[in-house]
Amino acid sequence: MELKITEDRENALFNRREISMHVHGFEATPKREEIKQELCKKLNLNPELTVIVKIDQRFGVKQCTVHARSYRDKESLERYTEKYILDRASSKKRAAAKQEAAPQKQPEQKEAKAEAKPEQKKPEQEKPKV
Repeated sequence: MELKITEDRENALFNRREISMHVHGFEATPKREEIKQELCKKLNLNPELTVIVKIDQRFGVKQCTVHARSYRDKESLERYTEKYILDRASSKKRAAAKQEAAPQKQPEQKEAKAEAKPEQKKPEQEKPKV
């Protein structure tokens, strides 16, 4: 995977660097964490203060455009970054959400529910007289 920085600007108002880049040389769209690690290694940034905001990939092209932000401190990161981006960036929250979304049911509970429901017959509908 190769990163080519297209724009790197300092935003003093929000205490951050806004970075745009092209990423190419991959088979499938790279994961956010992979891109973040490569970016931090290339620009000597702190991975805890860097977030990938957006990955744009066009159909049929093995190149994507990435927008990232790197903050100076933790307070600025939490204050100026949207909540959904922070949620998306944290892998711990994602793993916890997956576990909550798909709770495993025990087979005993399914059998108990099946036995508890009485079978109900559907009423027959009367045919209209012609």
